[in-house]
Amino acid sequence: MFWTQRNRSIVILGIGLLLAAVAAREFNRMWIEEPLFPSEGLSEIRQLSDYHPPLHGSRADTEVYIFDSGEPGGTLLVLGGAHPNESAGYIAPVTMLENMQVERGRVLIIPRANALGFTHTESQEAMLQRYEIQTPHGP
Repeated sequence: MFWTQRNRSIVILGIGLLLAAVAAREFNRMWIEEPLFPSEGLSEIRQLSDYHPPLHGSRADTEVYIFDSGEPGGTLLVLGGAHPNESAGYIAPVTMLENMQVERGRVLIIPRANALGFTHTESQEAMLQRYEIQTPHGP
C-alpha cells in the first residue's frame, strides 16, 4: 500500500520544502534594488559612504544622485525613503530624479536614505512587499 505512514511523511515533508523554497525566493527578492532612471540632467552618482566612510561596503550605503547646473546658486538636498513603507516618501524623490533639470545651483537626491528599510515588510500588517507602477521605462 502506497499511503504508509513513511510515505505520507515524505510527501508532507516535500510539500513543506517546496513552500519554504517559494517563501525563500520571495524573501530574497526584497534585497534586489529596483533600477532608477535619472534624467539627462544628472551630473554624477556618488555613494553616501563618500561622505561618511563607515558606511562603505555595508547594506546601509546608498546612491547620492547629483544634479549640478554649473551655475552658482544654492544646494537642495532631497531625502526619500526614510520610511520605505510610506510610498509617497519614496516615489516623490524618484519622480524628481527622473525629471530633474537644474538651471542654477545643484540638487542632491538620496531616494533610499534608509536603504536597509527596503529589505523588510511589516509582517502581519498586510503590507505588500512591492508594487509596480507602469512608466515609459517599464514597471
